[in-house]
Amino acid sequence: MPELLGALLAVVELELASRVQPAVEPPIGLAEQGKGWSHTIGDEALTMVLLVNRIQRTVYDLELATGGLDEDESRQRIGAAAAVNALLASITLIDAHVQEPDRQRVRHALDRALTFLALSLMELNTMRMTYGDDNDETA
Repeated sequence: MPELLGALLAVVELELASRVQPAVEPPIGLAEQGKGWSHTIGDEALTMVLLVNRIQRTVYDLELATGGLDEDESRQRIGAAAAVNALLASITLIDAHVQEPDRQRVRHALDRALTFLALSLMELNTMRMTYGDDNDETA
Protein backbone atom coordinates (compact mmCIF):
# COMPACT_ATOMS: atom_id res chain seq x y z
CA MET A 1 0.00 0.00 0.00
CA PRO A 2 2.79 2.54 0.75
CA GLU A 3 4.16 2.04 -2.77
CA LEU A 4 0.76 2.83 -4.31
CA LEU A 5 0.42 5.89 -2.07
CA GLY A 6 3.92 6.99 -3.13
CA ALA A 7 2.91 6.67 -6.77
CA LEU A 8 -0.27 8.68 -6.17
CA LEU A 9 1.73 11.31 -4.30
CA ALA A 10 4.16 11.54 -7.22
CA VAL A 11 1.27 12.10 -9.65
CA VAL A 12 -0.15 14.87 -7.46
CA GLU A 13 3.28 16.49 -7.03
CA LEU A 14 3.90 16.39 -10.79
CA GLU A 15 0.53 18.05 -11.39
CA LEU A 16 1.25 20.68 -8.73
CA ALA A 17 4.69 21.35 -10.23
CA SER A 18 3.07 22.04 -13.58
CA ARG A 19 0.45 24.42 -12.15
CA VAL A 20 1.96 26.03 -9.05
CA GLN A 21 5.06 28.19 -9.33
CA PRO A 22 6.09 29.34 -5.85
CA ALA A 23 9.46 30.73 -6.98
CA VAL A 24 8.08 33.42 -9.30
CA GLU A 25 7.01 36.83 -8.01
CA PRO A 26 4.13 36.87 -7.30
CA PRO A 27 3.79 33.10 -6.77
CA ILE A 28 1.40 31.46 -9.22
CA GLY A 29 -1.24 29.21 -7.69
CA LEU A 30 0.47 28.90 -4.31
CA ALA A 31 -2.27 30.61 -2.28
CA GLU A 32 -5.00 28.56 -3.94
CA GLN A 33 -3.09 25.31 -3.43
CA GLY A 34 -2.50 26.23 0.22
CA LYS A 35 -6.19 27.02 0.78
CA GLY A 36 -7.25 23.68 -0.68
CA TRP A 37 -4.70 21.82 1.41
CA SER A 38 -5.59 23.64 4.66
CA HIS A 39 -9.33 23.26 4.07
CA THR A 40 -8.95 19.52 3.53
CA ILE A 41 -6.81 19.02 6.65
CA GLY A 42 -8.77 21.39 8.86
CA ASP A 43 -6.79 20.83 12.08
CA GLU A 44 -3.70 22.75 13.21
CA ALA A 45 -2.11 19.88 15.15
CA LEU A 46 -2.62 17.47 12.25
CA THR A 47 -1.25 20.11 9.87
CA MET A 48 1.98 20.27 11.86
CA VAL A 49 2.31 16.47 11.91
CA LEU A 50 1.79 16.33 8.15
CA LEU A 51 4.33 19.09 7.54
CA VAL A 52 6.93 17.21 9.60
CA ASN A 53 6.16 14.02 7.66
CA ARG A 54 6.53 15.91 4.37
CA ILE A 55 9.94 17.24 5.40
CA GLN A 56 11.00 13.76 6.55
CA ARG A 57 10.03 12.35 3.14
CA THR A 58 12.02 15.14 1.47
CA VAL A 59 15.08 14.26 3.57
CA TYR A 60 14.70 10.60 2.60
CA ASP A 61 14.24 11.49 -1.08
CA LEU A 62 17.30 13.78 -1.05
CA GLU A 63 19.42 11.07 0.51
CA LEU A 64 18.22 8.55 -2.08
CA ALA A 65 18.83 10.97 -4.94
CA THR A 66 22.38 11.77 -3.84
CA GLY A 67 23.39 8.32 -2.60
CA GLY A 68 24.42 7.22 -6.09
CA LEU A 69 26.58 10.24 -6.88
CA ASP A 70 30.20 9.51 -7.72
CA GLU A 71 33.21 11.55 -6.60
CA ASP A 72 32.91 13.95 -9.54
CA GLU A 73 29.56 14.99 -8.14
CA SER A 74 30.83 15.61 -4.60
CA ARG A 75 29.70 19.26 -4.69
CA GLN A 76 26.14 18.09 -5.20
CA ARG A 77 26.52 15.60 -2.35
CA ILE A 78 27.83 18.30 0.00
CA GLY A 79 25.03 20.65 -1.03
CA ALA A 80 22.43 17.94 -0.45
CA ALA A 81 23.95 17.15 2.96
CA ALA A 82 23.70 20.82 3.91
CA ALA A 83 20.07 20.87 2.78
CA VAL A 84 19.29 17.66 4.68
CA ASN A 85 20.72 19.07 7.91
CA ALA A 86 18.77 22.31 7.46
CA LEU A 87 15.61 20.26 6.93
CA LEU A 88 16.36 18.16 10.01
CA ALA A 89 16.70 21.38 12.00
CA SER A 90 13.28 22.44 10.66
CA ILE A 91 11.71 19.13 11.67
CA THR A 92 13.18 19.43 15.15
CA LEU A 93 11.88 22.96 15.61
CA ILE A 94 8.41 22.14 14.30
CA ASP A 95 8.25 19.06 16.52
CA ALA A 96 9.21 21.14 19.56
CA HIS A 97 6.43 23.59 18.69
CA VAL A 98 3.80 20.85 18.33
CA GLN A 99 4.56 19.07 21.59
CA GLU A 100 3.15 20.14 24.91
CA PRO A 101 5.40 22.83 26.41
CA ASP A 102 7.96 20.89 28.39
CA ARG A 103 11.01 22.99 29.15
CA GLN A 104 13.45 20.07 29.05
CA ARG A 105 12.02 18.65 25.80
CA VAL A 106 12.02 22.04 24.08
CA ARG A 107 15.57 22.71 25.30
CA HIS A 108 16.70 19.34 23.92
CA ALA A 109 14.97 20.08 20.59
CA LEU A 110 16.67 23.47 20.38
CA ASP A 111 20.07 21.87 21.07
CA ARG A 112 19.46 19.28 18.32
CA ALA A 113 18.32 22.01 15.89
CA LEU A 114 21.48 24.02 16.60
CA THR A 115 23.59 20.93 15.96
CA PHE A 116 21.87 20.31 12.62
CA LEU A 117 22.29 23.96 11.64
CA ALA A 118 25.98 23.91 12.63
CA LEU A 119 26.50 20.83 10.44
CA SER A 120 24.66 22.52 7.61
CA LEU A 121 26.82 25.63 7.89
CA MET A 122 30.01 23.53 7.93
CA GLU A 123 28.88 21.72 4.79
CA LEU A 124 27.98 24.99 3.10
CA ASN A 125 31.41 26.39 3.97
CA THR A 126 33.07 23.25 2.56
CA MET A 127 31.04 23.63 -0.61
CA ARG A 128 31.96 27.29 -0.88
CA MET A 129 35.64 26.43 -0.51
CA THR A 130 35.38 23.83 -3.30
CA TYR A 131 34.19 26.57 -5.63
CA GLY A 132 37.17 28.74 -4.70
CA ASP A 133 37.45 32.49 -4.28
CA ASP A 134 36.14 35.00 -6.81
CA ASN A 135 39.77 35.74 -7.74
CA ASP A 136 40.62 32.05 -8.26
CA GLU A 137 40.41 31.26 -11.98
CA THR A 138 40.97 27.52 -11.55
CA ALA A 139 37.85 26.76 -9.51
